[in-house]
Parts: sequence; structure tokens; C-alpha cells
Amino acid sequence: MYKEAIEKIVWPPGSDTFKIRPKAVVDGVVRRNGVKPIRDAFLSLMNEAGWKSEKGLDFGEAKEALNTDVVLYPQGSRYTEECTTGFGGFDFYTESSGLRVVIEWETGNISSSHRSVNKLCICLKASIIDAGVLIVPSRSLYKHLTDRIGNIDELSGYLNLWQTAARTCERGLLAVTVVEHDTLAGPGDDVDYIPAGLDGNSLMRRAQSGSGRRDPQ
Repeated sequence: MYKEAIEKIVWPPGSDTFKIRPKAVVDGVVRRNGVKPIRDAFLSLMNEAGWKSEKGLDFGEAKEALNTDVVLYPQGSRYTEECTTGFGGFDFYTESSGLRVVIEWETGNISSSHRSVNKLCICLKASIIDAGVLIVPSRSLYKHLTDRIGNIDELSGYLNLWQTAARTCERGLLAVTVVEHDTLAGPGDDVDYIPAGLDGNSLMRRAQSGSGRRDPQ
């Protein structure tokens, strides 16, 4: 279902492909594509398909299993660090025929991607989901998007580590889905840059660029 939703995302609106303008420097200002409209299009398509958005999960008694026994230094005594975090919600959630699936479409920076995967691993270990998916841009797409957005290039070195999560759960799937544009726009193509979001990080990047214009950063 989510693969079909990804394939329906187009740019510019009304076209039948996903074509983006390449990163460029114009009058000393870096021009690149934003990511929020891509996620918003995916959100709309997933909601139409019946998926719930911004869904929080209830760990219930399973949360006690996330308490961690540690050894204090220099005392050498044992101590149980209680798990008190709520972990937050997921971008998308669905349950069908007993299969519980959550999806995170990454629009934050690379550190946000690491948090998302860690959260998916914890939920699989606690057996409150059956499958967890993280969606990130490919190496080719990333270079034309918001700087330091989560991407497979920077995550690739950690895939081997995350594979070890399989040892901590009886059944489950941890998946990383990599998305990419169809083509890059040429000089004669009437394709605008995908606008950036207006959150704090986007505004800060604009301020750092030294430009007061609302150019996508």
C-alpha cells in the first residue's frame, strides 16, 4: 500500500512523474528543494487508504521490560534505570488482520532518522508492532534536498548494527525504504523548486544563508 502511495507522488503538481530542479547556487544563494510537501502528499494518499497519522502507541506492561539494569561507577552497585520516555507518535499506523505496521517518513535532520530507527527497534522488541518502516531519500535525491536531511548515504554505516535488533525479537520486520526522483529538470523545463517548510530549522537555515528572500533552502 505505501509503495503504491509513493509511486503516486508527482512534481510539479498535475504531472505524471516526479521531476525536480537540481541544486544550484544563484547570486550566492544555494537553491535546493524542500521536503515537507513530499511528505504531505504521502500523508494525504495514506490517509485516503485508511492509515492513521500521528499515532501514539501504548506500551502497557511491555514498558517494564525496557527498564535497564546498570552498574553504578565507582560504587559498583547495581541500579535499575526505569524507562520513562513516551517515545512519541509515528507518522502513519495501520492494523489489518492482526498485523500492526508503523511508518516514519523522514523530514527531519539525520539525527532524527537515528531516533526513528531506534524507536522502531524498541517497539519491535516490545512486540507492540509487527513491522516498522523508515522512508528516506536516496543518495542521488538527497543532494538536491534540504541540507542534512535524513538520507541513506549517512545511514548506510549503521544498517549492520540495526540488523542485530533481530536477535531481540521473536517476529518482526524492520525496513528502510529509499525513494528517488524520476528525472532532473533541464534548463528549459518549467519546474519550480519544491518549497521548504516554515518550521524553526528551515527559517534558521534561511537566516544563515544571508538572504531575506523566501527561497527554498
